[in-house]
Amino acid sequence: MNGFCFGGGLEFALCADIRLPRTVGKSNAKEMLFTGKRVKAQEALEMGLVNHVYPMDELMGKALELAEMMVRNSPNAIAKIKMLVEKGVDMDLEDGITLESDYSAPNFESRDQLEGIQAFFEKRKPNYRR
Repeated sequence: MNGFCFGGGLEFALCADIRLPRTVGKSNAKEMLFTGKRVKAQEALEMGLVNHVYPMDELMGKALELAEMMVRNSPNAIAKIKMLVEKGVDMDLEDGITLESDYSAPNFESRDQLEGIQAFFEKRKPNYRR
């Protein structure tokens, strides 16, 4: 996010991966959504609304750096991790561990897993299927 994002627009910006009340708590979410309250970058960082805050002149470079780190990984693994985090966040620990185990075990024989291991031994970057 770059600049201000208010109320429903903020909820819309977050809806792809997270939900505002789960991130900042019900009371903060209600206040932000009901009032359109502006949250400064440092406050957003402290409440967990954002992971990083950078000066404007560094923002695009840092965003691209993070994106480049993500695309180095298996797209299938990223998709499964995203799903596990979304489903597992509201589960108790035992159910979360079972969910993780159920989804992780089949990955040990996946094409991406085998490519990752082979690339490691061949000292090269993996070529994951996109």
